[in-house]
Amino acid sequence: MAEEVFIPIDRKKMILMTALYSILGIGAFLVTYYLGENQDWVSPTVFKVASIVVLLFFMVLAGTFAKNVKSTIAGLTINRKGIDDQSNSISSGLIHWKDIKGISKVKTPATKYILVMVKKPQKYIDNAKNSAIKRLLNHNLANYKTPIVINVTALQTSLDDLEKIIAEYSGRFGTK
Repeated sequence: MAEEVFIPIDRKKMILMTALYSILGIGAFLVTYYLGENQDWVSPTVFKVASIVVLLFFMVLAGTFAKNVKSTIAGLTINRKGIDDQSNSISSGLIHWKDIKGISKVKTPATKYILVMVKKPQKYIDNAKNSAIKRLLNHNLANYKTPIVINVTALQTSLDDLEKIIAEYSGRFGTK
């Protein structure tokens, strides 16, 4: 077993998601903008403002995927220190083995997740970069009982392979 395993993000999926959200944003903008001009029950200004908000929302989503495409460190690194999650915008960074109390997996029809159960979840929530990420981590904690949720669908690996790799490294470097 190597000292370190790096699992990169699936750049093709990220490019596809960037294009998809860009197209959806422009489409939603056009529909909302022109719908406002062709109706008379609400002021067209309301629709124009809503169309700009919708466009900005989708462009922010597309931008987060585009940022990952350009990043050379985007992915998951597993080594003697722990699991360094840099796979998305709400990633918590390095999760030390001593902080991890368990690993589990969740499959939904749309995606697959690895849940990293940590001893002090609030520590990772408090270290969030901003309040929006804090809210998302709290949402993860409420839904999955941990703030650290790794989206395996975004990585170039399978759920079972990633689970095996984490188990191997946890057995080798994790706290006994």
